[in-house]
Amino acid sequence: LYPFESFAAALENDLVPTVASRAAAQALSTAASDIKKQVPVHMKVDTGMGRIGMTPEAALETAQTIMNAPALSLEAIYTHLAYADSVEFTRNQLDLFRSTLDPIRRWVPRVLAHAANSAATFQCPQSHYDMVRPGLALYGIHPFPQTMGKAELAPVLSWKTKVVFLKTVQPGTSVSYGATYRTSRPSRLATLPVGYADGYRRLFTNKGWVLVKGRRCPVVGRVTMDQTIVDVTDVPGVDVGEDVVLIGAQGQDRITVEEMAGWADTISYEIVCGIAPRVPRITKETI
Repeated sequence: LYPFESFAAALENDLVPTVASRAAAQALSTAASDIKKQVPVHMKVDTGMGRIGMTPEAALETAQTIMNAPALSLEAIYTHLAYADSVEFTRNQLDLFRSTLDPIRRWVPRVLAHAANSAATFQCPQSHYDMVRPGLALYGIHPFPQTMGKAELAPVLSWKTKVVFLKTVQPGTSVSYGATYRTSRPSRLATLPVGYADGYRRLFTNKGWVLVKGRRCPVVGRVTMDQTIVDVTDVPGVDVGEDVVLIGAQGQDRITVEEMAGWADTISYEIVCGIAPRVPRITKETI
């Protein structure tokens, strides 16, 4: 039964599954019994996110179901913080979580607890419990501006492309769809083979910047599906094949994910999650 058929794959690969309902706990118990495994479980409680997770009342019943299942052991209980930059909202969530955690710990004294995402890891020490769940911060990206002074993070993601075409145009030349940009001087324009189909957002139109030879060059005209145009007039020596940085450092400058999110009035998560699968990934290990 969807989505519980994924439990079989989780158990086959020795992953620790999470359950967010009594039905899920029962399905997991059956899957574990079928392969004669003792399986640790993390149980999710909804304290204010409203997405996935049991009510505190249902959590107590589900904890009993897990404890009564010979093939399962309750390893942890957790929740997800919806508004970590609000002290009051977070306090209310943690109070509700504690009201669920305390009785379960009377039944299972060593049960673990976790609640903190990246933002709460920096902002809310009382949410740390036995472990924290940093996600975005592991990639060196701050969840929101308030955390920038609380931790020095090193970004691990760069996004690069190359100049695929160059031309010199006269003042008054319109650029890209809708003629939203016209050159005000003789200009050297570079076309990049990246666009909104790759996750380089259309909202970067006439707002975004890239790095070429370590210098900032503006996005001019509308970002299109597969191509974006930038003005390289002030950067001498640019040629076809030149490296261009969309995210990351080049020379003494850097374009951050946080800055890019600001151009689109969105959050950093959406920028990095939106980089399309067709963009090649290259992984480098550093020591």
